[in-house]
Amino acid sequence: MNSKTYSQRTNYRIRFHDLRHSTASYLIKHGVSLKEIQVWLGHSTINITANTYTHIDMETKKDTAQKINDLFSKKANEAAQ
Repeated sequence: MNSKTYSQRTNYRIRFHDLRHSTASYLIKHGVSLKEIQVWLGHSTINITANTYTHIDMETKKDTAQKINDLFSKKANEAAQ
């Protein structure tokens, strides 16, 4: 097993502050409201939380794209009938 830390192996340093972004993104992915995350992180506005701290991962982007596709497919099928 490699005994080096992530920072030593990748030459990428994770700062404590980076964990705030990860936490916000994890919470939004698991259904916690932006308001709750705003309060938890102590932001003065929900815009700071939404625009700076939450990041959407590739899995969520794919899920959203599939939902959009399903919606348009359903509408196209309804219109064809």
